[in-house]
Amino acid sequence: MTPQDRLAPAKMWLEQGRYDRALAELDGFRWREEVDSTYLRALALWLADRDAEAVKAASAGIRRFGPHAPLLSVLGQAYHSLGKLVKAERALLEALALSPDDTHLLCAYARVCIDAGQLRKAADLLDRAVPSAEVVQRTRDQLLRAQAADDEAQRIERHPLLRPLAPLNRFGPIKTWVGVLVLIFCLRMFGLTPLAALLGVAWFAYALYSWFAPALVRRLVRRKIGH
Repeated sequence: MTPQDRLAPAKMWLEQGRYDRALAELDGFRWREEVDSTYLRALALWLADRDAEAVKAASAGIRRFGPHAPLLSVLGQAYHSLGKLVKAERALLEALALSPDDTHLLCAYARVCIDAGQLRKAADLLDRAVPSAEVVQRTRDQLLRAQAADDEAQRIERHPLLRPLAPLNRFGPIKTWVGVLVLIFCLRMFGLTPLAALLGVAWFAYALYSWFAPALVRRLVRRKIGH
């Protein structure tokens, strides 16, 4: 029986979404001695949302067998699932160096770029992929949603109703709050109690505005762009 024949049951369980059965099948023989079985095990762990274990399995396989595009792909996507975008990018770039035209790798890297806010780079990667592939369409849909969200965020950020909140955005709420308290305290020390009280009332009104204005602007922007 060839290695591929022995791996066939594990592949079948993977295709059926039975990742636990695939892992049990792989545990039935010495999967660490072959790169293909090591890859399937790492893939099954990642698909089963056992991302940290997938990283360990893929990393061990790369140390044992050397750079291997499928293992690097699993490693990058597992890192992505863990939110480690820099490590995900590094692994996927290494995989693309070995297989630069692989559509699944291009889409995996594009998804990392989308989550990193690098939407232009994601679009360029998808332009290199096979346009008719289903994974490309799914990733393009994700990119379109991210572009729409980015456009909405920029419109909200530039809205004139949020300009009074610039000090909060620049210095942060804690520093601004402390600065106002110090100023109120100093005014009271110098006997300017009415002015300190007026500043306190103004700050209270400003704080309320900072709570309600972003939600109001978001609603106005979404209505304008047809959400």
